[in-house]
Amino acid sequence: MRTIVFLIAIILTLQPAARAEEPFFKANDVIALVGGEDMVVAAELGYLETLIQLALPDHRLKFRSLAREGDTVFEQRRDLNYPKLEAQLDKMGATVVICQFGQMESLAAAAALDGMDRMDAMDKVDATKGASTVQEVHKVQAVHEKADAARKAKVAEFVAAYEKLIGRLKGKDGARRVVLIRDLKATDGSDSSTEAAKASNVFPDALQSLKQVAGVTLLDNHTLAGTNRWRSGDGNLQEDPQLALATAARFLATNTKLNWVNLTVEKDLLTLIAAKNRLWFHYYRPQNWAFLAGDRTNQPSSRDHLDPSKRWFPEELEKFVPLIDAKDAEIWALAAKLK
Repeated sequence: MRTIVFLIAIILTLQPAARAEEPFFKANDVIALVGGEDMVVAAELGYLETLIQLALPDHRLKFRSLAREGDTVFEQRRDLNYPKLEAQLDKMGATVVICQFGQMESLAAAAALDGMDRMDAMDKVDATKGASTVQEVHKVQAVHEKADAARKAKVAEFVAAYEKLIGRLKGKDGARRVVLIRDLKATDGSDSSTEAAKASNVFPDALQSLKQVAGVTLLDNHTLAGTNRWRSGDGNLQEDPQLALATAARFLATNTKLNWVNLTVEKDLLTLIAAKNRLWFHYYRPQNWAFLAGDRTNQPSSRDHLDPSKRWFPEELEKFVPLIDAKDAEIWALAAKLK
């Protein structure tokens, strides 16, 4: 299973003090998932939504994924005329944004710093052999300082880009609640020589500076104990993810910690949520976007065969909306029954 399962568990374990009075989610919240492939998988698996819907069936929560493979805090590439994240959030009426960035950015930063790290290691070896002159000692120190400065610059660049993205996600009035997930430290219980472990060291505490941003909640693996039991040396999960998610989701929704619960019996709800998310997927990111709103809207296939002045495609796509809404209603009813 990919890293997303554990990331979801991290999302769902909010600090008790911060949520002592009321659940994080409000009635009728529209919750958007934003991020790269990890968040795409979150929508595909449906664990996050399943467990929260079970905990709060009367809240009539709506989950919508805007995640895209390859998205980073620096760039979210889209086709020509595709609406930006903030426009989509406005259109869907999102009140909460759960986003996860940092893994891809860390890998890229680690690659950029790798050459400098190798030079640093070589100089360390030279130093252990005994520096014969003061100049050689200063050379080693200079390499250390250069590498440290480069790493700090990468962190500052990442934080600045993330803060700018948060401003977009919060909306013009800044009313949206934004949850940031810090990627799990791969070094917990794993081989520090793996690529995942090396990358995790680039932004270890970069998001801490974003805690002061109003309306932002930062979640990380420090809220869970014994994280090493979740990962092998290559960063893969080793334990049934639903067991972790059950307790964590209940805590987020009700502020009540329960013992591990096996929710594998809730297959009907998982299946229903997966069906809804497939409908949403085809609605918000249709494969033939060029014909819908891109650079091929003047093609005959994008227009009515009897009246070329009319475009049938946009209207046809909107027929997904009532289908998605109907699935939401089924989800709420089944979640209430299961509860």
